[in-house]
Amino acid sequence: MAFIGYPEAKLLKQPVSDERVKPQDIVKRVLWGDYAEIIDTTTSATHTKVHCRNADGWVANKLLQAERLLEINFIDVGQGDGCFLVTPDDKFILIDAGRDDSMYRFLKWRFNLSHNNFVIPLDYVVMTHSDLDHYGGFRPIIDSGRFTIRRMYHNGLVERTGLT
Repeated sequence: MAFIGYPEAKLLKQPVSDERVKPQDIVKRVLWGDYAEIIDTTTSATHTKVHCRNADGWVANKLLQAERLLEINFIDVGQGDGCFLVTPDDKFILIDAGRDDSMYRFLKWRFNLSHNNFVIPLDYVVMTHSDLDHYGGFRPIIDSGRFTIRRMYHNGLVERTGLT
């Protein structure tokens, strides 16, 4: 397992020294912490061929690291933000989901769900409180059938309507 090192890396069409990289040599720029599946380490002393962010290319060995980072994504879900975290040991944590499908659309993009049949395990789901603009967005996530929820946490309060 390998991850892209700080601050970023260029996936190249072929191994090229840093000072000789031209724009036409670059397949894609990838970010610190991105997972890089190693494809080939034998044909270059200075570069490793990887598959990263749906592209294949060569990355300088000095820009690969073994340690995974904590990934934190803040998503605008309307009135506030939701948060999606991926821990270094590959646990998925979702905190609040907004009122509508904004969080679902982010997760659909993040896991490329339009192009695969994966079911993604959400290890921990947290609803910080019982206002619709914090929990309503969980409905499209659950209804999609593309996620399983292993543990759900909330503060125990429920929204009650129609009481006078």
